[in-house]
Amino acid sequence: MQRNPGLRTLVHKGFPIPPMSPLLGGGAAAMLQKMLEPLRSLTYLDLCFAGHLDHSSLLCLARFAKQLHSLIIYVSLICKDETSNGQEQEHTLDLESTQLRQLEVRATISREDPTVLIPLLKASPQLEILSFPYYDGTLVAQIIRQYCSRLRCLKFEQTGDNYKDDEMAAIINSCQTSGLQLFSSNERLGLGHRAIRALHANSATLDTVKIPIFGYDTFITVQRLLSSCPNLRELRVSKRLNSPSNIGKFPARELLKDPWICERLEVLQLPIEMVHGGAVGGGNQANNPSVEPDDYHQKLYVQLGKLLWLQKLDLSFKQYLYNRTCKTSPLFSLESGLEILEGLKQLEVLDLSGTANDIKRPELEWMCEHWTMLTQIRGSLLDSWITAAGDKTVSEDDALALERVSAILVARSQPADDIYD
Repeated sequence: MQRNPGLRTLVHKGFPIPPMSPLLGGGAAAMLQKMLEPLRSLTYLDLCFAGHLDHSSLLCLARFAKQLHSLIIYVSLICKDETSNGQEQEHTLDLESTQLRQLEVRATISREDPTVLIPLLKASPQLEILSFPYYDGTLVAQIIRQYCSRLRCLKFEQTGDNYKDDEMAAIINSCQTSGLQLFSSNERLGLGHRAIRALHANSATLDTVKIPIFGYDTFITVQRLLSSCPNLRELRVSKRLNSPSNIGKFPARELLKDPWICERLEVLQLPIEMVHGGAVGGGNQANNPSVEPDDYHQKLYVQLGKLLWLQKLDLSFKQYLYNRTCKTSPLFSLESGLEILEGLKQLEVLDLSGTANDIKRPELEWMCEHWTMLTQIRGSLLDSWITAAGDKTVSEDDALALERVSAILVARSQPADDIYD
């Protein structure tokens, strides 16, 4: 490190933490200080610790953060110092004002409150992105409101304890001054009615939302986001692997209650459960959303057809069905009204893995012709044909057509410079 004093970005995975001992001068804290002290130009620091991180080491990083723009820490456990006399002083620490825009501290196990993070938050008035282990939600909300008025992104991706609904609502509400743009969670962190209302209050500014399906509250949340967030660009909803088996399919009747207004959406990941019925009459009804269909297919296609900037559409069930197929998924057949989606000219990826779709040769050829940016169609006849090359059940004409479609998609996925190599 001493040979690169001008280093601006440092990503170090598996950072070894030595045993804690007074003879080593604080162990990890001393090692961190020795490593970081020469790096006066460093602005981005991403460390993954192989072991436990004590408060002295975390404090060392906090004091070094005055020059950083981004500080990201992965650690298995945040714990109290073994040499500590039990008197916690972190709340009264005076840290120099930092330049931090991004602070992410992820602990897979959090047995002790990471109190040293509180003075670090107070010293970071320019903070925009925050992810941290569980702590008193009411206190964190007060600190954000008072000291971190620019905070726009909340990421709760790994926590030891779940936030209560009122705590999560308070934290989300604390970002209303700047306007919350990103909310991401891989756990169910108190997304109850109060937190949903708080998230909905930021509908004008929300840009990205990533949440798991965990019961009926999630259905309400997603429906409100789609129908009230005009600037939403990315919405990812997926099922937690350890959640009950009866939770995971998103009922179309909830999803389609109100018109969607998020017409700038670029990425949509949402496992939808349909009610299969007859055809809806093709694409002539695309501009007539008042038509009542026999099932939910036309309503879904009409809503999706508004998303003219959509680049990735993921309606798959691959994450949690363990090779089983969802029998009530969208068909995406021409008979069910696929032509309504002709306007999705920016679509690059369609993922229907784990679904009982009805995509055959005519649908593949139609998609290839009308979606000129498309490079991947997952979970369709094309996948099975490629996997089982030479399958006797595929006719010669169909095989030639599938080969043409596959070649076109492959060519589109290559960089322009590679085409002429």
